[in-house]
Amino acid sequence: MFNSIFTKSLYERRWGIMGWGASMLLATMLIMLIFPVMKDSFGTQLESVPDSLKAVLGEANDYQKIAGFTELQVFAQMMFLTIIYGIILAVATLVGEEKQGVLQTLLAAPVSRTKVYWHKLLALVAILAVISLLMTTGILAGAAILKEPISIIGTLEGALMQLLVAMTLSTFAYMVGASTGSRVLAGSAAGIYAFVGYMVTTLAPIADVLEKINYASPYRYFMNTKIYENGILLNNLIPLIVACLIFSLIGWRLFIRRDIYQQ
Repeated sequence: MFNSIFTKSLYERRWGIMGWGASMLLATMLIMLIFPVMKDSFGTQLESVPDSLKAVLGEANDYQKIAGFTELQVFAQMMFLTIIYGIILAVATLVGEEKQGVLQTLLAAPVSRTKVYWHKLLALVAILAVISLLMTTGILAGAAILKEPISIIGTLEGALMQLLVAMTLSTFAYMVGASTGSRVLAGSAAGIYAFVGYMVTTLAPIADVLEKINYASPYRYFMNTKIYENGILLNNLIPLIVACLIFSLIGWRLFIRRDIYQQ
């Protein structure tokens, strides 16, 4: 029925894609619909917040425009659904199938480990891209219901950047799982990286000691970058792409060399 591991991987995840995608679409649209309330109340309250906290919460003026609200309350929050789903898929894809004995059966066929590794990784990228497009749809639909003008290009750029953040963390989980064969280690390492990275990026504006450490956090290259005003900057785009490539290549190199066994 399927002529590639890539299409088979997508088919096997079809129900999860539909469920997670529908949740992303509806949740994003509902958050967009609270913009008028946030504009009238929360934005005003921020005027009395200390400058140190404004670096974390955003400026009051940001909540007066739907673009600023979308960046701070939609992209910065809803990207965690993409991240969580990406890590779940990354852990389940290779190492999860190895534990179930499915991977061993697949590798018994005339197919290389390299092909298995990259096809399943590309399927992961495709799934997260679909989820990100549904997030974009929710944003645009919410703005249309509110009759608020919002940049389609800016929204697509924001969706791309949050996708790259999610892919950085997902390829990290994929690398650890492919290298070690441990679901627990892959999930734990990625979860810790995601949490610590977020805390570092959140606190870096008010804690100078975290400034250099923040370069290792994928969130640094998306949060508080004013994507609608500035667009995608190369100094934010390139580090995320490079990180994804490095994690993917390391995982591939170690995966093709280690023993595969059913845990």
